[in-house]
Amino acid sequence: MKKAIIIAAAMMMILASCGSSDETVTESGKVELSDGSVTATASGTEVTTAEETAAATATTAPQPAAYSDDDAAVIYKGVTLAIDADMAAALETLGQPDSKQENPNCLSGTKGTTYMYGSTMINVYESDGKEYIESVLADGDKNASTPKGAAVGGSASDIAAAYGEGNASDFMVEYKGSRTSMMFYTEGGSITGIFITKVQ
Repeated sequence: MKKAIIIAAAMMMILASCGSSDETVTESGKVELSDGSVTATASGTEVTTAEETAAATATTAPQPAAYSDDDAAVIYKGVTLAIDADMAAALETLGQPDSKQENPNCLSGTKGTTYMYGSTMINVYESDGKEYIESVLADGDKNASTPKGAAVGGSASDIAAAYGEGNASDFMVEYKGSRTSMMFYTEGGSITGIFITKVQ
């Protein structure tokens, strides 16, 4: 142990030969100068300046995860509306829509329906006799938000905080996954609408 401390002290003398001789050797074998500028372990494997130590211990804000298809969801009045989710479950909680209109897809030949709840529009497609969510547009409806906290009426800065940097224009921020897309409409620093859709 004493030998290790002596080696560490010798290292400190080489590193700080022009500096102050005031130093402290701790029981753990760490040698510290009085100004705190350099420390070294007895094993000689670690030499750290005070600036490096401060940089290593400085706390940084966690970075948001990149957008994924699982992020394509809108929470409307407490109900999570996600791409490809069963619409029947949402209808049980939301109740009857303000309006309902059939809109078959001419390209695929499949049946589609649009449900309107206030200014929020939910488009569904039919498969094996069941309806699944294809897109959701919450336009100016403050009952709508995303699972990561970006809400209609909230700050546009919440978008990047939740999803990272997207493809931004003056009035929109878009994120694309392999099978979904999410768009936030913005105006005056606020979120005015959220649109999620299935993409081919």
